[in-house]
Amino acid sequence: MTPIKYNKDRVSTLLNVADLRSRLNPPLPDSYCSNAVLVACSSATCEDLAKWQFSKLVEMVSEGPKRVTDEYVRSVIDWLEINKGLPFGEYMVSSWLRLRFDEVVYPWGKPVHSGPMVSHRKDIYWIFADAEGAVNALVSLPAKEMGRFVAYFHEFFPHSIIN
Repeated sequence: MTPIKYNKDRVSTLLNVADLRSRLNPPLPDSYCSNAVLVACSSATCEDLAKWQFSKLVEMVSEGPKRVTDEYVRSVIDWLEINKGLPFGEYMVSSWLRLRFDEVVYPWGKPVHSGPMVSHRKDIYWIFADAEGAVNALVSLPAKEMGRFVAYFHEFFPHSIIN
């Protein structure tokens, strides 16, 4: 594979969506039926990302949602009111695995598919469960980056299926 050219000092940011339901005090009432999510950010320079082991990147990303506490949520709400919005990171990862949309039972039965709508963004990864309990990932990247992503994916997960 051709090495990626990058500015080593450039900061790359990943947004990871965290479910707030178990993090708020007082908790949301059982009757609350809307989304309760907030993004947790992880940032590093391109130089650090290039030299770190993959396990370090996974650790960095998994630490983001752990920082989302009741105090953090209230602080972000204050920040959003002052700054009028949330800046986008370079990539966004949204895991819907614990939102349990695949477990909703409607009067006509369980959904065949429970996942995100198509996004206008070209740099987003959605992770969600299907009706059989398998984990699915919807990856949206610019065409020139998709080939590299598929190659790396096969390298890290050689037994996975990509459709």
